[in-house]
Amino acid sequence: MNYKVRLLTTSEEVIPFSHLQPLAEQKLISGTDQLWEIIEIYGSGDNLLSTLERDIIEPESVGEAILKELSRKIQDKYPLTLDNG
Repeated sequence: MNYKVRLLTTSEEVIPFSHLQPLAEQKLISGTDQLWEIIEIYGSGDNLLSTLERDIIEPESVGEAILKELSRKIQDKYPLTLDNG
């Protein structure tokens, strides 16, 4: 099982792929070194651990559409309250 992490940002500043400190084997899947979009992170035995996607949130962008969809999905969800008594 692998995880998908989506980075939604309003900033166009990007740490270049080549400057990311490798915690494991990582591969640039989409974009360029300076403007990466998708990175895959692998563990031992070439086992896919996680996919990291970066989307900029600006008017009429993919990031904006994703943020609107996430907002729609959680609009009627509330945090779990724990009874401390």
